[in-house]
Amino acid sequence: TTSVNLSVALAKNNRRACLLDADLGLANADVLCGLMPKVRLESAVADDPNFTLEDLAIDAPGGFRLIPGSVGIGRVGELDDTERKILLRRLDDLHAYNDVVLIDTSAGLGDSVTTFVDAADAGLIVVTPEPTSIADAYALIKVLVTQNDQSEGVPRKRIPTLALIVNQADSEKDAIAVHGRISGVCDRFLGYQLPMLG
Repeated sequence: TTSVNLSVALAKNNRRACLLDADLGLANADVLCGLMPKVRLESAVADDPNFTLEDLAIDAPGGFRLIPGSVGIGRVGELDDTERKILLRRLDDLHAYNDVVLIDTSAGLGDSVTTFVDAADAGLIVVTPEPTSIADAYALIKVLVTQNDQSEGVPRKRIPTLALIVNQADSEKDAIAVHGRISGVCDRFLGYQLPMLG
């Protein structure tokens, strides 16, 4: 919901916005938009040199373009390294057609989440006031800030820029309190300053 609404807001501000639904296996941005795509993200992992992600993009309500993710295909949720590299390489092609490319990932700490965040200019962590959501958000931030590239055995070249969005808060005061809890722990244990985006 946050990704779709952010895409609409960007489009209303005259930005060519494209949303890639990368919640691999359980995508639903097309449902939120009332669309029934015929072709989905699983088509993008075939190593066809003539294929681009823009080939999958469809016009969505609100003026942005949507690349629909895969639904109900368990194998897509577990892309191997080669397939992930193909998908990431194809992401670069989207910048020729769009001002902003948003990537909506699933929740969790898996490679499909961390790989997309590492490839992005910024990662927006969406959290609710629920204790489990707060704990999960901190766990993801900790992984993104501290993990090493295990395949190379060396630290990553950069830590992604991260920011927090507090959703489903009863008031602005509650949202600020949630941000304070997470940012305080990030500062104390990770030495990472986590801004609140909204």
